[in-house]
Amino acid sequence: MVRFWIDPALAEEALFERMRMLESAGGAEARLWQREREAIYDQCEASARAAAFVELAGAWFERLDLAQPLRAALALTPHVRAKVTEIRLHRVARRAQEGSELYREAELTRLVFGLSPARFGDSTTLSQFFLGECLYAEDMLDPGVGFSPELDPAHGDERARTELVRDRLRVLWEARVRGRAAALLGAEVPLRPPPAFARAFAGVCGGVSAGDSESNGIRVLHQRASEGALATFPQLLAAARGELDVLQVGVPASSEASSEPAAVRAAHAAIGSRP
Repeated sequence: MVRFWIDPALAEEALFERMRMLESAGGAEARLWQREREAIYDQCEASARAAAFVELAGAWFERLDLAQPLRAALALTPHVRAKVTEIRLHRVARRAQEGSELYREAELTRLVFGLSPARFGDSTTLSQFFLGECLYAEDMLDPGVGFSPELDPAHGDERARTELVRDRLRVLWEARVRGRAAALLGAEVPLRPPPAFARAFAGVCGGVSAGDSESNGIRVLHQRASEGALATFPQLLAAARGELDVLQVGVPASSEASSEPAAVRAAHAAIGSRP
């Protein structure tokens, strides 16, 4: 069974965010929580208050079931659910630092999330965050996907080339994850390439199919990633390298075409990190 740990500072600040939302909606929970917090000042010595606030936050975190979006994401990612033995939630200060990392140490497989307390103020965006990060981990743990931390050993000494492949792989994988998340949730799969995707593949997609312009080639590539046509890590990596024979395979007939790794990095051997 997976072990779950949350940074006490994150739990307390997350609770403040959710209570702020509930209070604005007139929820009785916010008033009851505030009374319990005020009672700590009367019932506890100053030296014991910090621990009492941590305990109260943990109790209310469970009472409001703030981990439900994480459990829902795990239900949709069977390899994560079966193979991860510990999940840790750490606090980060900014959205730009949010993300996840997957680590293995001996018999322990750990999934570490870094997220800002503000996420807990909106259950919808929190659910999207957890599902997206769990889908990255699912790709790393699913043998059928064939994930490898090695980007391109043949170009290992060519830093500029490696960084270019890494950047392209990042936007391809992001498109794949966003498409899978939308499909799992019954939402429309996003087909319009974001600006970062177009920049990453500028100059490489003009020959995806006869008569395509470069912009149409980028559109088709993004569609293929979003709709799951690039189903394995070697296929994603080949597309990131600009191997056009891979890009051309299986283009749909009807072509209508964040998370960066967390700043939280424990001292464990990573199985692999996203580019």
